[in-house]
Amino acid sequence: MKRTTTYPILFTLACIGSLGGCNQNDQKSLTNDAAKLAATAGTAMKNAELAGKVNILLSNWKGIDSAVTVQSENGVITLEGTMKNHEEKRKVLSVVNQIRGVQKVISRLKSPDEER
Repeated sequence: MKRTTTYPILFTLACIGSLGGCNQNDQKSLTNDAAKLAATAGTAMKNAELAGKVNILLSNWKGIDSAVTVQSENGVITLEGTMKNHEEKRKVLSVVNQIRGVQKVISRLKSPDEER
């Protein structure tokens, strides 16, 4: 037996129905808020997509044995973690910089041979 909940549908209809009682300024404000929300969601999706590309590349790359945390914001990739050595760090930075959509890479990567 399939069970459905009608509350979300009723809530949506009530919200839409309430717009009829709004003045033009309220409607413009709601439209602007919806546009901002859509833009924010689009940016979040682009950030997640770019971070995902970097994560996939690093996880599939046989020359990298270290765990790297990847963050993306508006084309800027931030990498954090401890690399096996300086050469591994250099390779990661070089490859990530070549990914389409990456505008800048901020490295917070560390390697044991740099701490000496």
